[in-house]
Order: sequence, then C-alpha cells, then structure tokens
Amino acid sequence: MASAKARLSHSLQKSLALSYWAAASHSRVLGITALVRRIAHIGWCHISISAKIIGWSNCSFGRNAVISARTWINVSIRRRAEARVVIGENTFIGQDNFITTGDSVRFGPYCLTAAHCSFVAASHIVDDPLRPYSTTGVTTGNRIEIGANCFFGIGAMVLGNVRIGRGSIIGARAIVREDVPPFSIVVGDPARIIKYYDFANKRWAKGERPAGNTEGIPSEDEYILTLKRACRFPLQPISASSAWLGDVG
Repeated sequence: MASAKARLSHSLQKSLALSYWAAASHSRVLGITALVRRIAHIGWCHISISAKIIGWSNCSFGRNAVISARTWINVSIRRRAEARVVIGENTFIGQDNFITTGDSVRFGPYCLTAAHCSFVAASHIVDDPLRPYSTTGVTTGNRIEIGANCFFGIGAMVLGNVRIGRGSIIGARAIVREDVPPFSIVVGDPARIIKYYDFANKRWAKGERPAGNTEGIPSEDEYILTLKRACRFPLQPISASSAWLGDVG
C-alpha cells in the first residue's frame, strides 16, 4: 500500500496540472473534516477562526483553553489517532505562535504564551541537498513537555527535546534548548537560569537553586490543585486572542 501511494504521488508530481489538482482537492477534503472538528469544540474552549491546525485528530484541547489568532499548530506525524499536541485546560496560547511536533508537544494547565512564541520539536530532513527539502520529510522522536503554569515572554523559542518544569518563566526572546528545572526564570540565547523560587522565604532568589534545596517544592499534582483552588476557570482574554473582535474600551 505504501509503495503504491509513493508511485501515485511520483506520477502526479510529473505534471503541473495533476499536481495542483491533487493538492487542491486533498486540501478541500481535509478542510471539511477539520471544520466539523472545529465546530465540535465550541463551548469547550476558544480556537480562533484564523488559527491553523494541521492534524485535528492528533490534538487535545483542555477546557477553557485559548488558541489565538494566526497561531499555527502542525502535527508532523499523523499516522495514528493519538494526541501528539496537548493543550492543557486554562492554557492561553498567544497570537502568531508556532507549534510543530516531532513525537509530541504538551502544555500543562494554566500555561500562558505571549505573541510570536515557537515550540519546535521537529525540522525538515536535510540529508540530501539534491532533493527539494519540502519533499524529504521531517525529523521524529523529539518531545517538548511543559509543566503547569509556565509563562513564555514575547518571541520565546523552545527547540528540540526539552522539558520545562512547572511554574517556570521563559523570558522574552529566550531560546531554550535544554531542560529547565521547576520554578525557574531563564533568559537569553542560550537560555540560562537567573532566578529560582525560594519556597522557604516565598520569594524569587538570584541564581540557580542550590543542590538539595527542595524544601516546600510541590509535586506537579499538588501544584495543579493549588492553582485550581486559586482560580478554577479564569476569565480568558478572548478579545486579545481574536483577529476581529477589535480594541478593548
């Protein structure tokens, strides 16, 4: 079956007319399917009409989540109907974000991203420069895991195989290529830790958390329960996420 599809694809790509017709027809069929899935999410979460989602059947959107205008979610590998992009409940994905999977990209609940953030777990395969890179496929295997209540400043980027611990803050335009411990603030390229949350003194302290200083750090589940007690379903700024609702008076 796979070889038959490959032969058909190769044959279509020899003709401009056939290539365009096949691509346009396939796009329309997928678009109708996606529209049904988009409608099914109304009342559950807010997904901007201008957000582009490739791979609806491989996405999971939590209650009260927001996907803002012009954000692009791209599920690179769509072979099985399993969640490869997970947006936790009460998470707000800002305008013009880009999310692309290798294996998966997962956001915990209560996360917040500003505009122009990128979460890139996959790239195009570039082993053979004698072929168009648009036809060579994408890398697989990388996972981006983001814990509960993480905040990403404008233009922040997360690249590759990375875990970002709960309660962390990623500064504007920071580029994260390595794991970030829970309750840390990182900035720069490459991102470096400049502060950690000191639970004993209830303040952000300079530098990295000293080895063995784990007093008071809640587990992921304990932290989520704390967040829920503080605010079960926050009022999301849907007007700020929209491309057409306009200004706020």
